Amino acid sequence: MYSRKAMYKRKYLATKSRIEKKKEKVLAIVTKPVGRDKNSGTRVVKLRKMPRYYPAEDVPRKLLSHSKKPFSQHVRKLKKKLRKPRHQEGEIFHTEKEKYEISEQLKIDQKAVDSQILPKIKAVPQLQGYL
Repeated sequence: MYSRKAMYKRKYLATKSRIEKKKEKVLAIVTKPVGRDKNSGTRVVKLRKMPRYYPAEDVPRKLLSHSKKPFSQHVRKLKKKLRKPRHQEGEIFHTEKEKYEISEQLKIDQKAVDSQILPKIKAVPQLQGYL
């Protein structure tokens, strides 16, 4: 990852003392002077905009950060799948599906095979799940 020279240099570097910087607190409220006699001299002003509140509001309000949405709300532009039209005039091909019916010969053959295999499976405990 690093060249040998950089690895050697890194190994013998004196550790630098880190000075912790204290962050200044951001004030939420500021008092500002206001003129005129009847205005009481000062006003308290909030620096952060508060979310709106209407008591009669029936529409759910949006989040303040519109950019961050859960994945389920992401807009997806998917390709639309082609659908077969439901009713066509004069269909070219016969669209009714034939129902599969099990023949009697097949039933007889299956019983013969089962009569040979089932006793062998029942004898082994690990194969009980296949029954």
